[in-house]
Amino acid sequence: MARSPVLAAMFSHEMIEKKESKISIPDITPRIFEKVLEYIYTDKVIGLDEINVELLKAADKYQLQSLKNICQESLCGGLNFENAFDIMILADSYNATYLLEFTANLLVLNMKNVIDTQDFKQLEKSHPSLALKLVKKYSFPNIEERASIPDPTAK
Repeated sequence: MARSPVLAAMFSHEMIEKKESKISIPDITPRIFEKVLEYIYTDKVIGLDEINVELLKAADKYQLQSLKNICQESLCGGLNFENAFDIMILADSYNATYLLEFTANLLVLNMKNVIDTQDFKQLEKSHPSLALKLVKKYSFPNIEERASIPDPTAK
């Protein structure tokens, strides 16, 4: 409970989980929840690379930021052009900012080859904000730095 504010709330507030002394977790498989518990108790996850996507989702749900971070690192290690768009969408969906930036950087470095692919066209349709992020990052590589500079003409 100390590592997960979500689990802590389930057992420390007057919620059904506290009253019944059990938790129902319908959207996470027993195998993945076992890995969540393994991490909570040992700070390690055996076989992370095979379950990193599912574990990232669970880490996000239970607000286990350190587990989420190691899942992001694992996903970065397996990143390639075949899975980059799916990983980018996953990262955006689960607010995995490190993974999102890492994936975006890989795609931007190869933007001339990426922009005409079917995957990019699909991204434009399904997640236009992500496609725009890539185009901006490619077209204006220092835009984040400029965004933090106050506009002197603003009132």
